[in-house]
Amino acid sequence: MPRPHLPPRPAEVRQPFRSPLEVRLDPAQQRVVDLPRDRSVLLLGEAGFGKTTVALHRLVELQREAGPGFRGAVRVPTEGLSRLTRLMLERRGVEGIDVWTYAQWAASVARRVFKDLPRRESVDATSGGIRLKRHPALRGILEEFIQRHPSPVRDEDRPTSSCARASRVDLEHLFGDRSWMERVLSAMAGALPLTVAAEVTEHTRIQFLDPTEIEYAHVDRENLVTVDGQRIDAGTPMEDADSVDTEDYAVLFELERLRTRADGAKPGALAAYDCMVVDEAQEFAHLELALLRRGLRPGGTFIVSGDAAQQVDPTSFFGGWDAVLEELAVPTAERAVLEVSYRCPDDVTALARCLIDPERVALRAPPSITHCRRDNLFHLAVWLTRESRALLTEDPSASLAIICRSPEAARTFAHALQHGPPARLALAGQFEFRPGVTVTCVQELKGLEFDCVLIPDTTASTYPDTPESRRALYVAVTRATHRLGLGSAGAWSPLLTSAPR
Repeated sequence: MPRPHLPPRPAEVRQPFRSPLEVRLDPAQQRVVDLPRDRSVLLLGEAGFGKTTVALHRLVELQREAGPGFRGAVRVPTEGLSRLTRLMLERRGVEGIDVWTYAQWAASVARRVFKDLPRRESVDATSGGIRLKRHPALRGILEEFIQRHPSPVRDEDRPTSSCARASRVDLEHLFGDRSWMERVLSAMAGALPLTVAAEVTEHTRIQFLDPTEIEYAHVDRENLVTVDGQRIDAGTPMEDADSVDTEDYAVLFELERLRTRADGAKPGALAAYDCMVVDEAQEFAHLELALLRRGLRPGGTFIVSGDAAQQVDPTSFFGGWDAVLEELAVPTAERAVLEVSYRCPDDVTALARCLIDPERVALRAPPSITHCRRDNLFHLAVWLTRESRALLTEDPSASLAIICRSPEAARTFAHALQHGPPARLALAGQFEFRPGVTVTCVQELKGLEFDCVLIPDTTASTYPDTPESRRALYVAVTRATHRLGLGSAGAWSPLLTSAPR
């Protein structure tokens, strides 16, 4: 049987990276850009239908119309999309737009308001703890908490100069108290097991301990230096001592808002943007959206974009677009659904739709999609190495992404491909947006695209028939603008009904 082959792009379409801001919009897209400037907009559409492109075009047009003094912002969930957005704006010569991930912006405003926050963010928070802090049920418990504690909780052993209506010690008394955590879990109605209460309280206990460097500050400094130059607690159960969770920022601001409201006042604005783009909005939790709302000046507008089918973060608890607009306080935003794909080949788009809608019939022998099944990882890695080398030899300007289900799998495949073309491991948003091989994972990919995509782990165990797996594989396959390769070391995923058996 002939070896499966991933053809290069046709010669006529080989070109360097172009910013989506350099393309001409179609009439439906242009109508969104031309909406009255005082209207907030919700942009919906499938992957590759131009949501980010239209959102940025509208933001740039609003900036042009307003002239000097206009303050625009873009908030995204991932560092990779943040980098791409900045690159797109730079390529267009656009200045004066603040582009941040939500986590970066939230940390910045939180440290400005809450003076007692540690500088370090935790690295060892459990998945259960993160989900608890991002669940909408937490908001009701916060209201109960401020009834018990109408003023910020203070600790005489940790004096603070902060005058804010919430404090870091609030977090200790809330998340460090098992009874409060059990109330949250009860309100979540079985979304998490009761064991998460112990996880959260133990994690909080460690966060409020001093790190070893401070605990033993009376010891000579030269005796507190590690051989590898890392912190003494790195890699130990004490690693998160004196730290804060990213999820805590929105919780603190909600406590501050609730107490301020109870005082009969209004919470202050955290910024004064005239317009803010919230891209991939399906990935933001309720309290995070409420925090973003406070970044807008009175009378400012939102441009919200997203796709429920691309919701891959299980901790965000996406509640639908009506809920998103309510949290942003723009329930009557203009809704626009984009219906034309500008990224993927038709057969890749058809495959993506089959993943989201199991009732659809998959195409047989799709011309842009190559399947390769091998009996083990070694033989699959050999095929990946040969195909990536051959493709880049024929088409050196191509961008090739090898997209794995998890960061751990991405590291495994990056190591397995060390004898092929140089491959960049892109985790934590470390994308370079240039030709060559990039190895990454699904969680990093929002808004990104590549000329060719290889998904090497489309196995039954990695992508079982679950809603989460369907959305994750949908995101992965829709990154391809020309070619898609699907690989499996073992049985194919049941989601790939068109794969050769």
